[in-house]
Amino acid sequence: LCEVGFSCVVVDEAHGILTSEFRTVLVALGIRAQKEWRMLDTAPPLIGLSATPWRSKDSESRALGKFFDRRLLKPKKLGKMPIDVLQQQGILSRVRYRRLRAKGIKPMTPRQKRRFEQFGDLPADYIEALGREEERNSIIINRLLALPRKRRTLVFACSVEHAQLLTLALNQAHEERVAALLTATTPRSTRHSIIEEFRQGSGVRFLCNVGVLVAGFDAPATDVVCITRPTCSTARYEQMVG
Repeated sequence: LCEVGFSCVVVDEAHGILTSEFRTVLVALGIRAQKEWRMLDTAPPLIGLSATPWRSKDSESRALGKFFDRRLLKPKKLGKMPIDVLQQQGILSRVRYRRLRAKGIKPMTPRQKRRFEQFGDLPADYIEALGREEERNSIIINRLLALPRKRRTLVFACSVEHAQLLTLALNQAHEERVAALLTATTPRSTRHSIIEEFRQGSGVRFLCNVGVLVAGFDAPATDVVCITRPTCSTARYEQMVG
């Protein structure tokens, strides 16, 4: 790959560039050093695009900034509060938050607590367990069913099993196909047709997904975002809402 002779490399969703997946690609392209987060002297110019150019941990944010040589470019007219400016221009929506409270949720096990304290995020097995909490699911489903029929809702589920459960419950309650499921294993052609159906409002009102539509997904006709999957990552949360 390095012999192609790139004149420039553009990375979308560049806030994730510190991950191992990006590292493998950047090393193969001859951009990054093999054993440290450092641009090679022979690397072509690298441009990173992101709506959230930071990480949840300060140490990772510093590493991200250092990798791009502290060169964060943004339009001056957006000022210091770009979200407020974009909302005023009608480019971003103004969000109204509503919490759904569920009682009696099982706490994390001692092992899960240790992992949480070590990595600063909720363990995957705990999030999957949340997706099986009956009372919590009942509250989520009842709230979704109470939405006006014209509302188009994007649902972020805890797991594939949880997304399947929510999709099935919504369709059974309406006695018609109003909800569709998207996972990492959904064929590309099927995914495209489901998303287009959701965007056009022709049938699918609820789009239940598991991490597929967290970043890089644009559907301006969306009315509601239901986040059933908790996260300690500010960037991930802002990506889901945004």
